[in-house]
Amino acid sequence: MRKKGFTLIELITVLCIMGIIICISFPSIKYYLSLKEKKELDYYAEITLDFVNNSKIICKSQDKSGVVNYIRNDNSLNLYLNGDLYKKVKYPKNIYINTKRIIVKSSGALDNGLTLVLKNNKGEFKKITYNVYTDYGKIKE
Repeated sequence: MRKKGFTLIELITVLCIMGIIICISFPSIKYYLSLKEKKELDYYAEITLDFVNNSKIICKSQDKSGVVNYIRNDNSLNLYLNGDLYKKVKYPKNIYINTKRIIVKSSGALDNGLTLVLKNNKGEFKKITYNVYTDYGKIKE
């Protein structure tokens, strides 16, 4: 006589194999999520550096002074020319910037040297430093 079902041992064996596969894949998911957050922070540090550099170029080409403001409520970095919003970059909720105001002269130079710090929820951060005399910006760990 032939049975049409599975035995208890077969079911337990299949469940154990599936449990082992899930346990092996779980740490790799954690690693993927932490890597994703780090890459996202790197990406937005590059975006911020490009935004400030482009703001300098825009102010120089239009011969107008501008202000780059960080709006905490909107979590965005905004370029204002003569009081009007010209350009805007929006950040995700988990990334914050520590600056409030960057003044860009009509010559395209920054008013003074500065350091911008981008942080995520895990406490990881990237620093963007602009030198006083050269207006050269670079990202530091």
